[in-house]
Amino acid sequence: GACEFSKICGGCRCRAYATYGDYLAEDPACGYQPGRHGGQLIDLPAEQTFGLEVSYELQWEAAARAPLEAIPSFARGMVVKAVETYARASGRSLITPEVLAEVRQKWGGRFRPRG
Repeated sequence: GACEFSKICGGCRCRAYATYGDYLAEDPACGYQPGRHGGQLIDLPAEQTFGLEVSYELQWEAAARAPLEAIPSFARGMVVKAVETYARASGRSLITPEVLAEVRQKWGGRFRPRG
């Protein structure tokens, strides 16, 4: 059946191809059986999704953008979304190095609230 995680986990198509000669076959390394999560497609919010294009919706000071270059490109869009979501929630429309420091202090390196 259709996997609830298909939108966030495409599996490794090379394993399916190497095993069955068909890249659309099941991934032999995945033990998950579809249906265990109610059959509803599971989606992550943009703030938790790798591979997003970097899209600045708020204004960023150059000094706040500079540290983003140290973040791997596949995670940069997710970090920008998370920082902007935090800024909006705290009533800000400009991202400064101070906002980034606040986010790091509150959320740690993974840019999500500590539980």
